[in-house]
Amino acid sequence: MAIVGMAGSFPGAQNIGELWRLLVNKRQGLARGRESAEGCWWIPNARQDSEREFFSGVVADAYRFEADFFNYSDREAEWTDPQQRLLLQCAFAALESAGVVASATKPTPAGVFVGGEFPAYIANVRPYVESMGDYLQALIGNDKDFLATRVAHRLNLTGPAITVQTACSTSLVAVHQARQSLLLDECDIALAGGVSLQFPQEFGNVYEEGLIYSRDGTTRPFDADAAGTNITSAVGLLVLKRLEDAIADGDSVLAVLAGSAVNNDGADKVGFTAPSAGGQELVIRRALHSAGVRPEDIDFIEAHGTATPLGDAVEVAALRQVFGKVEGKRIALGSIKGNVGHCNRAAGAVGLIKAVLAMHNEVLPSTANHDRPSAQLGLEQGVLYVPTEPTPLPAAARTHRAGVSSFGFGGTNAHVIVEQFPKPPRRPRMDQVQLVTLSADRRDQIDTMAQQLAEYLAEHPETDLADVAYTRNLWRVRRQHVLPFVAKDCEELVQQLQQDSVFELHDEGRGEAGGVAFLFPGHGRRELAVGARLYSRYSVYRRHVDEGLSELDPETSGYCGPG
Repeated sequence: MAIVGMAGSFPGAQNIGELWRLLVNKRQGLARGRESAEGCWWIPNARQDSEREFFSGVVADAYRFEADFFNYSDREAEWTDPQQRLLLQCAFAALESAGVVASATKPTPAGVFVGGEFPAYIANVRPYVESMGDYLQALIGNDKDFLATRVAHRLNLTGPAITVQTACSTSLVAVHQARQSLLLDECDIALAGGVSLQFPQEFGNVYEEGLIYSRDGTTRPFDADAAGTNITSAVGLLVLKRLEDAIADGDSVLAVLAGSAVNNDGADKVGFTAPSAGGQELVIRRALHSAGVRPEDIDFIEAHGTATPLGDAVEVAALRQVFGKVEGKRIALGSIKGNVGHCNRAAGAVGLIKAVLAMHNEVLPSTANHDRPSAQLGLEQGVLYVPTEPTPLPAAARTHRAGVSSFGFGGTNAHVIVEQFPKPPRRPRMDQVQLVTLSADRRDQIDTMAQQLAEYLAEHPETDLADVAYTRNLWRVRRQHVLPFVAKDCEELVQQLQQDSVFELHDEGRGEAGGVAFLFPGHGRRELAVGARLYSRYSVYRRHVDEGLSELDPETSGYCGPG
């Protein structure tokens, strides 16, 4: 399966590009605060230490929602769990990143496989429930049962819409389910991942001795000072297609999902919430078999890596059983939880996004908050090691691969294998002026889009301006405000994006962009072959001109041709 699009929002990173910068710079995206359970109605009597500093993982602008764009009334939006709204917006962005424009008038054969967090927001709605109609509205707007179907309904997606709930492994299990659905031809595109929005977001996990939570909110995977994890907020979604379809459609393939597996520990552990080395070992072996690869074919493991003493020890033991006999190489081990905390239901998708970025950019990021390996894990020797600095993938004749793990309370385990996809050869650049448009419902959103595009182009100077124009003009929904830019290359476009555009168009309508019409009135100066440049450069223009000329005298049918 091809991974052709991704979107997400994470602590300290509002999009995929910002997440990658967070990873390669070995930064933590959490915000400093104080321990607090204020507003958390489910633990009103928890013992708190208001003087204890704590890092919390917050998604910026998580409560902001474009109700009009998604055809929500104000009341419906207010009564809907913010994590359901956040998931819907992320789903739209993920599809857009894959070149899929969701349309209210044209259904898309896409499946939705997602899961979410406990809907604590319903406590805010409950005091206003005065009738059975109110109760039904509160239920539909907050119950996790409606996560997938809400996305499918609002974006007109007609494949299977299934909400997956397996605790911490939810979103990676959702990816496995999406892959299975594509293999069975139940859909042509699959949207998979999860959302986990703590409510209120600023809630700091109240520390209690003996539980999984870190005292200061810092997660230190596989580190000598590891002492627990931190539950944070995030949303992460990936768009999958069958690889042959993606290649045929000319999609940008970020990586290949080569195999996946899901299982449960059963009773092979000390308790319901405890991990099982046997269960984890078996799911990894099954994923390798699903992908048709051997342990020595793996370069990197994005682990569950919660930084709890029991969790890390069990996970490393399972990995050693699978990879311990590999010779002639070492396998990197990491966990994104050091950067963004434990994103709970979204954790598996967030880890997979990191692995995809690593394969696509050919760099293995280091793990934040890891300084020296725990002596109890035995990582100083053997095949597994934790990189302390970003490491370029070595040039090799074979394909690089990564394994991604996610394990849930209750024992449902998931593991997937991700392969590097060869980047297509660069086409010759079209050395000509391009029109690039940005469109949004508010001007400040356009300013943000301009900043993000400028940052991307500055970091990727090899980008073809014609590709940027094609994507922005044809594969983005046209919204109320449109800001056009005209540039001859990416460098000039970046300069313009960092300034205010002279022109701004206002379109009160909303929907797919219309077609382009050429009008030749026959007035003004007459020049020979006035359309020759268009004819030679644009195949669509050339085809239509040829069709029109074919209806005329055959002697004129080659008028605009190169000769």
